[in-house]
Amino acid sequence: MHTLVFLSTRQVLQCQPAACQALPLLPRELFPLLFKVAFMDKKTLVLRELVHTWPFPLLSFQQLLQECAHCSRALLQERLSTESMQAVILGLTARIHTQETEAGTQPLCSTLQRPLESLELAFCALLPEDLRFLAQSSHAAHLKKLDLSGNDLSGNQLTPFQGLLQAVATTLLHLELTECQLADAQLLATLPTLTRCASLRYLGLYGNPLSMAGLKELLRDSVVQAELRTVVHPFPVDCYEGLPWPPPASVLLEASINEEKFARVEAELHQLLLASGRAHVLWTTDIYGRLAADYFSL
Repeated sequence: MHTLVFLSTRQVLQCQPAACQALPLLPRELFPLLFKVAFMDKKTLVLRELVHTWPFPLLSFQQLLQECAHCSRALLQERLSTESMQAVILGLTARIHTQETEAGTQPLCSTLQRPLESLELAFCALLPEDLRFLAQSSHAAHLKKLDLSGNDLSGNQLTPFQGLLQAVATTLLHLELTECQLADAQLLATLPTLTRCASLRYLGLYGNPLSMAGLKELLRDSVVQAELRTVVHPFPVDCYEGLPWPPPASVLLEASINEEKFARVEAELHQLLLASGRAHVLWTTDIYGRLAADYFSL
């Protein structure tokens, strides 16, 4: 069901060049709805310009595509358009580039001068060059929340991701890496950089093909992260029967768990936490409710 406001917004975006020119004249309260309509209708020129000129300090990809008062479609539950996702990335790249170009000549004069504190790029099909660009941007040193869920970080993206992680290490509080295809080898290679995130309070790793050995290594190495409060981890691959390898995220989310094996895993993790004096740190497979707290409430 679409409201009259939604239908009017869709009409405004029919001519993309004219819509881009009109954006500075539109009230900023319309930008979230403009974003959703442009994403749905693959208005890539408008999407790039919307992100480039986004008037708010927070651009939450997931919030913008969920069900809203004017449109009942929750786009994150559908197959997302690759064209629209790449338009968002290009718009973000242009935004960062504009800020860095203007920083030396117009400090405090542009709305783009406020560094991003939260960057949510879940299921955006990020490329290695996207991650490298973000790592080199002026925003990296200010990020408190980074959500890269649903992006495959296991191949050519791993090294650029590690570079981005190093760039945000000083300020990062909340790191979400759900369904990023990170197996033990990738996690172990990333641990030296991950453990430099001294202020990290929340780590989300649900839906990654990690074994019990990988989780134990993470637990041991994360002892140095004194601020860490919550780790949302996957069911270890040891607790499944007959998994294909590498297992797709859909299989990890839908396959049956051997409850007896998982009970032993939970007990062992709990004992390791007690032995390391970290019983206050919550290790859980629950990704919903209060356990998935945003960094604002950490």
